[in-house]
Amino acid sequence: MSEITLSKRVRHGHPQPSALVLVALLLLGFLSPAGDRPVRAQGESTQEEAYRQAVDLTVQGEWQQALVLFRRVARGDSGRAAEASFYTGLCLENLSGRDAEAFEAFEDTRRRFPDEPTARQALLRQIPLAGVLGFSDTRFRDFLVAQLDSAEPTVRTEAALSLGRLGDERAVEKLIEVARNGSPNQRMLVLESVADFEPEAAERLLQGILSGTTDLELRRQAIELQTSLASRAEQRRTTERLLASDVRALMEEIKRQGEDWSDEELITHGLFHIMERRDFVRYVQSTTAERRRIYADFWEGIEDPIPQTPENEMEAEFRRRIQQAHRLYGEPWRAARSQYDAKEWLTSESPYAPWDARGELLIKFGEPSDIFLVGFNQEEWFYGGLRVDFTVSLYRYNYMRNAIFPGRASQQDYPPGYVQGMFINTPRIEFNPIAR
Repeated sequence: MSEITLSKRVRHGHPQPSALVLVALLLLGFLSPAGDRPVRAQGESTQEEAYRQAVDLTVQGEWQQALVLFRRVARGDSGRAAEASFYTGLCLENLSGRDAEAFEAFEDTRRRFPDEPTARQALLRQIPLAGVLGFSDTRFRDFLVAQLDSAEPTVRTEAALSLGRLGDERAVEKLIEVARNGSPNQRMLVLESVADFEPEAAERLLQGILSGTTDLELRRQAIELQTSLASRAEQRRTTERLLASDVRALMEEIKRQGEDWSDEELITHGLFHIMERRDFVRYVQSTTAERRRIYADFWEGIEDPIPQTPENEMEAEFRRRIQQAHRLYGEPWRAARSQYDAKEWLTSESPYAPWDARGELLIKFGEPSDIFLVGFNQEEWFYGGLRVDFTVSLYRYNYMRNAIFPGRASQQDYPPGYVQGMFINTPRIEFNPIAR
C-alpha cells in the first residue's frame, strides 16, 4: 500500500455516523424517560453530567474533547459505562488516522460488556474498520474471516462484503450466498467486489452466482462482468509481457511531468528499485485494492530485522528512505545538458523521476559509509557493511542502467559483472549495512 496510507471512506452498510445521528442514538437508545430514572448518588450524577456534556460536544464536532469525557465515564462504574465505552470508539472513528484505535476501543467494549447491546453494535462497527485496516495488515483480514462463522447472519454478511472489498478469496463462498439470498443492495455490492479479486477467484465467484440464482437481472450483470473480465485479462497479459521485456515501456507507465509527487507515486518509484520485475509490473497494472494487497504480500516476504516488534522495521525504513531520496536528490540540474538524452535527466522542465541515481542507492542500501567526488557530476559511494562501492552520476536517473557502475575498489576486488549482477541490476533492499 500512498505512501501506501489508508484514507477515510464510506463503509458500505455502516456509514460514518454524523453528529445528529450520534445524538439520536444516544437519546433514543440509551436515555430513559425522566420519570423512570432512579435516584443517583453524587458520583453517578457527575458521570451523567460528563456523559451529557460529551454528547453536546459531538453535536459541535468536537470529537477529541468528547473522547476525553467518554473515556472518563467508560472507566467509571455508572450505568453509562457501556454506552460511553462504545461511543469512545465512534469518536475515534471521526478523528483522522485513528481507525486502529477505534477498532481496539470497540474490542474493549465487547470484552468488558459482553451482555450489553453495545457489544453487538461494537462488533458491527469493527467489521467495516477491519475492511479498511485489512489493506495493510493481515490481522484484520483474519478477524473478518473469523466472523464468517458467526451465528448471526448480519455479521456473516457484513464480514463477507468487507473481505470482498479486500479481494480476499476466503470470502468467495459466503459472497455467493449473499448474492443468492441477500437484498438487492447486497447483491450489487457483491458484483462490485468482483473486480477486486484475482482473475481465478473472480471467475469462481461469478460461476457460483450464475449456477445458483434465477434472478434474471443478476444473471445478466454477472455474464456482462464475465465477458468484461475475460477481455481485460487478455489485455493485461499482453501489457504485462510488453512491460516485463521493455524497461522503456515500463518507465512510460510510471513517469510523469510535474514537481509535486504524492506519497503513492514515491512508493511506486521506490518499489521499482527493490521489487522483482514481474511483481512490479503486476503492481503497476493493478487496481488500488490489488496494489495494496501486492504491497502487503511483498513485505510479508521481506525479513523483519526486528521480529520482536509488531511492525516490519524494513518497511518503515523504506518509507523513510523514499522521502529522504526525494528531498536530497530530487533537485534538477539546471546547467547545460545538450549532449545528454533529456529524458534521462531530472530538469525543471522535465522531471520524469522523483530522484536521481543517488536516490536509488539510498533506497536500496541506505546511507553510505563515505562519499567521494570523483569527477564532473560523479560521486563514489562506499558501503563498508556490504564491502562494495559505486560510481554514481548526479542528476541522472538510472532506469537505463547507465548512471550507476562498480566503483574503483569494487573493480579491483570483484570479477567483471559481479557487482552489476549482485547489486546494481538486482532488486534488493538492505536494512543497515553501514560498518563505520
